[in-house]
Amino acid sequence: MMSLKPSPIAATNAGNLDGWRSSHHGALHIGHISLIEIAKRHAEKVAVSIFVNPTQFGPREDFKKYPRPIETDLTKCRDAGSIWFSALPKTRCIAKISAELQLDMPGLSAVLEGRIRPQHFRGVCQVVAKLFNILSPQAAVFGQKDYQQFIIIKSMVQSLDWPVEIIPLRPCAIPTAWR
Repeated sequence: MMSLKPSPIAATNAGNLDGWRSSHHGALHIGHISLIEIAKRHAEKVAVSIFVNPTQFGPREDFKKYPRPIETDLTKCRDAGSIWFSALPKTRCIAKISAELQLDMPGLSAVLEGRIRPQHFRGVCQVVAKLFNILSPQAAVFGQKDYQQFIIIKSMVQSLDWPVEIIPLRPCAIPTAWR
């Protein structure tokens, strides 16, 4: 168990946080709340960000139709308790990254899902990097439901020598009522 520090911990599952829940798409379910619960075990401050990342959507995926039940999501965050703050960043603030700067882990992101969605993991890396830069968390909790994404984020953090502990959360069954 790590020692408590004044910096926040990020509860995240980037591809869906996401979030601090670093770059999290909205529509929180029990799996996302589990990320918060794990984060609360490791730090006194937990930050949650809900952000639908346009850079993770491919050409045949409809970004505009992705559900965004913000009030419901914020209620779930409040009910989870011990949240330091919840953020709802604007796309123009978070996803605005210069075309000259591209974060990617091509050796990991060009295979499996990355072959089908070539821009997806670059979008994940760019937004998670920006959120980590804003928050400076001591740790971040990522779900392993998307194991490839988990490995890419962990590798990015190691490659950039960021002092962020990446804490894994195994996938859990999601009751229909939480979907």
